[in-house]
Amino acid sequence: MLPTVILPGYFESADVYLPLQQALTKIGTKATTVPLRIRDWLPTLGGKIYLCGGQIDLWQKTVRTLLDLQ
Repeated sequence: MLPTVILPGYFESADVYLPLQQALTKIGTKATTVPLRIRDWLPTLGGKIYLCGGQIDLWQKTVRTLLDLQ
């Protein structure tokens, strides 16, 4: 089964998705959540999507780490 990367929803933190990650892990699916905090979303206010470099770096690092664990 393919690994699962959980990307927190807009203005949500990774903590909210921990139960989902744990449930997936319990059934044998490798799963991880991108460690975003609510404040990581602040640069996106006002449509300034070009300021999301920090979030993109976290997403990439999380995916690479999960793939390296396979």
